Amino acid sequence: MSQEQMLRMRLDSAITNRAACESQAQTNPSYKFISKEIIFSDFYPSDKYALLANTNRLSDQQKNILKEGLANFTQCKNILIDAFESLSIENPYKKYFDLIDTVYVRLLKNELTIEQANRSKELFSEDLRDELKKMSIR
Repeated sequence: MSQEQMLRMRLDSAITNRAACESQAQTNPSYKFISKEIIFSDFYPSDKYALLANTNRLSDQQKNILKEGLANFTQCKNILIDAFESLSIENPYKKYFDLIDTVYVRLLKNELTIEQANRSKELFSEDLRDELKKMSIR
């Protein structure tokens, strides 16, 4: 098996494991609330366009729920980050998740509106897709 095939197999496994983690996280009410009311999820149905139009800052209740839900996000994102750790290639997921973490921090500090946070996530997601295409990874 070539190195490229091994890499693809490893990453496909990590992506599958992350999707399973996200699926499990969806059973958490905080996760559902965050995906519907604060920031869109690629794994959970949310009204992305309503979130992109929401110019409000987070309420205290939303901040508390986001803080609770961040543990689930961290657990699931680490699956992809860890898959790259032993590889000698740039980790586009780490860069993406570092940027998303900054969005969460700025949301909690009331530096961003819900709209701004979702627009940032949308741009970061596009950049991630572009990076993965360059690397010939999904």
